[in-house]
Amino acid sequence: MKKAQDFIDLAIIEITTEVKEILSKNSMSLPEKDSLILPLVQQKRILKQAKSDLDFMDNKYANLEIGKTCKMGNIRIENETHEQCK
Repeated sequence: MKKAQDFIDLAIIEITTEVKEILSKNSMSLPEKDSLILPLVQQKRILKQAKSDLDFMDNKYANLEIGKTCKMGNIRIENETHEQCK
């Protein structure tokens, strides 16, 4: 499941870079910058919360064997098995 967190980290870095690019544009007015930056900041906040939730789930259930009756548990077991075989 750590791969999901890695992708989230990359997305957060891209959003941060995009915000910095917008802020550095001197040809734009502050209201224009605000209207472009606000959705990016909201996306970044949502991504950070998702990463926090995934980290919590990983830490809470790291030592528990999730049964095969749970679809997500079954997928996780399959992914871990494939990674160990590599």
